[in-house]
This record gives sequence, C-alpha cells and structure tokens, in this order.
Amino acid sequence: MWARAAASLWLALMAIGAATGSQFTYDNGGEDWPDTFPHCGGFSQSPINIDTENVVQICGDDNMRFNDDDVATIRFRRWGTAEGEGENKGQNFEAVLSDPTTKIKMPCVGGHVYGIVQVDDKKNDDDVDYVDATPLQFHFHTPSENTIDGKHFPLEVHLVASIDPDDADCGYAEDGSKISCLVVFATLFDYDEFKNDFVAHIFDEDVSLGIEGIDQETYGNWAVTDVNGTTIHGDAVKKHLGTLSLSDMVPNSMDFYYWDGSLTTPPCDEIVTWIVFQEIQGVTPDQIQQLTTNFGENNRYCLFQSEAGDVCQCVGNLANNRPTRDLGTRIVYSSIPKDCDDSSSSDDSDYMAEEEFIARTRL
Repeated sequence: MWARAAASLWLALMAIGAATGSQFTYDNGGEDWPDTFPHCGGFSQSPINIDTENVVQICGDDNMRFNDDDVATIRFRRWGTAEGEGENKGQNFEAVLSDPTTKIKMPCVGGHVYGIVQVDDKKNDDDVDYVDATPLQFHFHTPSENTIDGKHFPLEVHLVASIDPDDADCGYAEDGSKISCLVVFATLFDYDEFKNDFVAHIFDEDVSLGIEGIDQETYGNWAVTDVNGTTIHGDAVKKHLGTLSLSDMVPNSMDFYYWDGSLTTPPCDEIVTWIVFQEIQGVTPDQIQQLTTNFGENNRYCLFQSEAGDVCQCVGNLANNRPTRDLGTRIVYSSIPKDCDDSSSSDDSDYMAEEEFIARTRL
C-alpha cells in the first residue's frame, strides 16, 4: 500500500516539475512554451482572471447553506502539519512536503475531481465519491498568476496536492500508467504593514535583504535541473524547514473560487482542480523584496559567476508568473451560496450540509 502511494506521489511531483531549470523561461511570457510543450497551447489553461461579475453561485438558503439541489463540495476536515524541505529552484522557492496529517476530501463524480458540483442524489454514495487530496509541495509566485477583476497581487502561494490515480481519472502517461489528478490551493497576498508569520518562518526573519550576505543555508544553492529532476549544474542544497502548520499558510475563511485548469508551468497538463481562496492575506513589502531579490535573474549565481553563461538564461526575469489565459467556455464557481427566490430551508435533520459548513471554516 505504502509503495503504491509513494509511487503515485513521485509521479505527481514529476508532472509538476517536469520542465524545470533549463527547460523553459518566462522571458516571452510563456508564449513560446507551446513550441516545445504542446499542452501549453490547450483550451483549459491556467492561470486565469477571475471576473467576479461572471462567477457562478449555486442557490442556498438564508443560513448560507446549500439547499436541496444536491450540492457536493470540499470537506476541509483538517489542514494538519507536514515536514518541509525547501530548495532554491532559481525561478522560485519550493518546499517539498512529507508525512502530511492533512484530511481534505474532494468531491469526485465519474472520475472528475470538483471543487463544488451539483449531483443527482446527495444521499447516493455511488454518485459522489469523496477522495483524499494529499499535499505534495508549495511554492511562490511574484506577482500573482491569477488575478481578480484584472488585479494582480504581489504574491501568490500554491499548495499542490495530488489525488490517488486509482480514485480519479486524469488519463494515462506514455508508459501506460495512470496520471494523478492534482489540486492547487492558491492563496493571494496583498501589501500589509505586518509581516506574514508563515512567510517569515520559511525565509528566516533575520536574513538580510538584497543580494549581499545571503545565507545560503537558508535559501540553498541554486541548481539547474533537467526534465527528470536531475541536477545538471550547481549543488542542490535543501533547507530542512521542520514541521510546518499548513493552516498558517491559508486564510481563516475557506470560501473559494473553483474552476478546471492546468499546471501554470510546462508541461501545462490540464489535470488541475483550481481552488483560489477568496480571503486575501497580508505580507510586507520587505518580504516581497526577499522573494524577488533572491530568485529570478538576480539569483546570486547568475550575478556573480562569470562562467554562468547560457545556464542562467533559463532563470528568466524577476517575475515568475505566467500571464492569464483565456477562460473560454469554462465556468468559475464560488463556494458561497446565493439566496435564490425558490430556495427554501430543509427540515431534513439528516442533511445538515456538513460539507458546506466545513468548507467555509478552517479547522
């Protein structure tokens, strides 16, 4: 059982990082990615602009519960903790997670993983399965990749989770193995006068800003990796981040936007259930400067090593966000119910909309 789970997580991590290092840059805003990675030219790509005027809300009652239209949504039971190993990837900082105690269940209908979905019969377990989302890693984008009503935020953090390939259907790899569906829980950050404690924990508070005097034990030595994650240049030095409380990364409110999309870096596979939390978190300008100074083309190696040459061309510029893609025919849903004229409260005591209540409250 553990061997199968470990293999599943490894395949999911490979899908996320299949084109790191020298494989792509942000120099052309990702417009050249489809030349090498055809999926990047697909019709369900991410990130997107969330147009709040066009977000779809499902009918609920006066108590902000979903009514009897049979709605299934995320069950946020517990964010829990995980052990973290941080690494400077050049274009961003990534923390790989292990031993998570998270208990989050995603609704799955017909092999498709949803954030929220209307179903035929809420009491029929054969129609809706709830599958575990297992955290794999988190990383930072400055500025944000997703926008709200056209607004970019200075920081977006992606917590990437995988679904066991036996529990959902995201297709097959070339070797015939099933592909793990992914869920990205995205948190947006705006400028605030108070430091964000989670960011401060990851990037030690006493680390000096700017290039001079960067503590390499904190940030790790940048290393270029190939599509298999093998280091081809530099020393991959990881920092043990200790036991992380994942609830510190996300807002108090679990209200979210949901849509179906893709990885925002090559190979851009369209296997991602996107969850963007609606509550915006705070971060100081200095903390943003830490991120933008120590990654991207201002990476220490690229600035000070004359032999860097073509190797540093893969790092790109300070911004590591892919521009938003066309939503097309896709729909963005809100987890907050709306009060419809024909909605009514249910007296059915065995249907307390447990998943809807939990989805709006962090545990």
